[in-house]
Amino acid sequence: MAAALYIPEICKSLLKDNLSAFWRIECEVADIRRTHYNWCRELNLLSTTASANRLETIELLVGAGALVTDPPQQVKLNLLDSSFLLVTVFLGLSATTKLMALGAQPGSASPDSFSRCMAVWGSSWKAGVSKETRVVMESSLQGFVGHLFSTSIYPTEIGRKIATIAWSAASKFSFSLAGSDLAGQDLTCVEEALRAKAVTAVFDDDAEALRNWLVNGILDISEPFHVAVMANSASAGQILLDSNPDLDALDSDGGRPIHICDNHESNIMLDLLLQKGASHISTDSSGNNIWHKSACLWSSGTPPLQRLLELDHDQTIEALLMRTPGRTSLLSTLAQPNIPNIVTKVLLILDHCAGNLKFWKAHGPVSAAAAEFGSEVIIERLIQAGVELDPVGNDNLTPLHRLGSYATCTCAQLLKHLYPDAHQLRFQDQTPLEIYIEKYLKLGEKPNEDVLAVLATPEALSSQNTSGETVWSFCCKELPTKLLSWNAHVRLYSHFENIILAIIRLGAMISHEETMGQSEILPLFSALGLECAQNELYTTDISYETLSTIILGSKFWDDARKSSAAVAFLIEAIRDGYLEAVKLILDHGVSVHQHVKQISPIEFAIQNFTGGHKKVESDKADSKEILLALLSYATLEELKNYNPHGRGFGLLHRVVEPQHGGKADTYWLLKELIGLIGRGADVNGEARFMAGYTPLVHYLSRGFFETAEMLLDFGANPSANSAFDPVRASLTLGGVSFLKRLLKYSKETGTPLHWNRTIATYTLELEGSSTDILGATCLHYIAWQGLSEILAFYTDGGLLEDINIITADG
Repeated sequence: MAAALYIPEICKSLLKDNLSAFWRIECEVADIRRTHYNWCRELNLLSTTASANRLETIELLVGAGALVTDPPQQVKLNLLDSSFLLVTVFLGLSATTKLMALGAQPGSASPDSFSRCMAVWGSSWKAGVSKETRVVMESSLQGFVGHLFSTSIYPTEIGRKIATIAWSAASKFSFSLAGSDLAGQDLTCVEEALRAKAVTAVFDDDAEALRNWLVNGILDISEPFHVAVMANSASAGQILLDSNPDLDALDSDGGRPIHICDNHESNIMLDLLLQKGASHISTDSSGNNIWHKSACLWSSGTPPLQRLLELDHDQTIEALLMRTPGRTSLLSTLAQPNIPNIVTKVLLILDHCAGNLKFWKAHGPVSAAAAEFGSEVIIERLIQAGVELDPVGNDNLTPLHRLGSYATCTCAQLLKHLYPDAHQLRFQDQTPLEIYIEKYLKLGEKPNEDVLAVLATPEALSSQNTSGETVWSFCCKELPTKLLSWNAHVRLYSHFENIILAIIRLGAMISHEETMGQSEILPLFSALGLECAQNELYTTDISYETLSTIILGSKFWDDARKSSAAVAFLIEAIRDGYLEAVKLILDHGVSVHQHVKQISPIEFAIQNFTGGHKKVESDKADSKEILLALLSYATLEELKNYNPHGRGFGLLHRVVEPQHGGKADTYWLLKELIGLIGRGADVNGEARFMAGYTPLVHYLSRGFFETAEMLLDFGANPSANSAFDPVRASLTLGGVSFLKRLLKYSKETGTPLHWNRTIATYTLELEGSSTDILGATCLHYIAWQGLSEILAFYTDGGLLEDINIITADG
């Protein structure tokens, strides 16, 4: 482990204690690799100290006799291949070079291992590395290549493959490996080396060095030329252009040289390429041309687009009408409202094509895309350019329905003016207001209330979809349902209340009641009630203040409070520990005894009671606070009633067995339910549909002995059900405490109990044969089950006196 963590001091100490450097770990090599790799990722192994420790550890182990080459039958993974795996974490090759210097040899799979290593370096390079890490990567790769050429490894096929991969990586990373001598090297490797050196010269803007590397004519200059274009280097670009590079050659990202010109503030290379005959309408591997890239990419400035628009007018019109892929440059630009200078770019295109009716007719509809972009300046400029507004389709789609999330209030007003009826038209059964709200919630953002105010006309607020839902019920009910089909990371709760408050202020709540003739809170209760586990909404997602505003503002609350939706909401508020909402709902008349889905709020609270404990970081009220609030609204008669569903349990049947030291809480709950003299639940009350099924019978049948003991304390009668034997029910592990309490009860009350009744006939299996025992007693059962604690209770309590312990058949 010390070696794996590169701690030379510990290695040195252990080696002094004669620990062998040859001992092997008895596990799969893959497991070692995985464990080691995970350790390395968690430690800071990019530091200079860590690098020095690696080299010192390797020297210590080899000096102690560790072999860098193992016989094939003893090793499943080549040592250099292992080091290549870890180089993806270290981002440095010094340890690998050290192993090679000490005699480690590559295997047949080493070129592939090194190629994967360099691919990971490429990913890290693209993601961004520090200046210090870049220096380590460059210098260690140079040292690795230099050492490779100095050994007998290089002349082999494997060595040449590794060298070629190294030069190729150096070229891609623009590393300078100028110090390496190319004399006598393999032709393939030489070409990779020349490419790397040419790329370095381009980045250094060293024209003389670049000419030197091109002089023998064996180098494919496509990659250096792409680099020259990317660097916007006129001198290097001109030298390479003089060598007639392939202007249509694709780089590793699938782009031609002209496609790299989009991200420069200067058009030096773009001008050179256009003069050389590069096609401005040629496409990259994704189907985009330079027009699309210069118009709508984040990294693109305005100069390239301005330069392109200076080309022959007919050519520019042809280019602007090209759809690659499926969109013109203008439409692609309008689809990117959040990138820098985008409005300027759109206006450049619009001004270039202004008044060209033939162009606009050939181009096709653009108003909807402009609406989605959301700038009134662009829409006004479109009209000035002679663009005809998109007509209202048979499906009622208008640009107002396409209003984008970046749209301004002024843009919404302009579109509303241009399409006077659009605010109330339904496209795919939704008004512009509903589409706009849904679009924002999908983005996890808060809608622009000024835009909402423009869209929320009286007609839009009262409009109903084919399901009869208004915008109010759409937000409360349908949006949570739609959430299920959205991406997993989209959470409705983040701005749900903001939406509700916004449309309340705009009159949606009042409009819903006037249109539907029922309380506006019912749709909200449906969303936050029983369905919350599915739609990820909780009662706590609506604040006390908002909930109070809705209740007080409803003309139909008296009917709504009696609905199953209101009761369901109360139950969910209990589940969520939302004490403020529970009290608010109770204060406004929702019953704690009304049943929904076969359970009432107070029954739910009792069977989910966890006591007065809660996590410090939780905002939930504890269940004791919740239950006290419910009990304060409970009626005497209803407390004694039994559930009309299922087996007809009373409240006492629903108390749960104490968990994790919560005995005091359960005792408190039973006391609250029973101990309110003359008004509480009946401790011996039978379930409505199960004669004799008292709470004590219920808990003993389920093995809840602690709760059963408490019921005895509160006056439960163990003999209330003559068909039920409490002694027999307690003959199990954990039942001895209740038996002791039962014996005490018998003595205190003078109630006789049968401690050794005949209980059953059962089959006893001994040594492979079975015997039917007839007339077995409790004592037989205790012996059969090996219940030593209970047997001790019987003997200590004197319960074995005068008991016939022999069965009828002996």
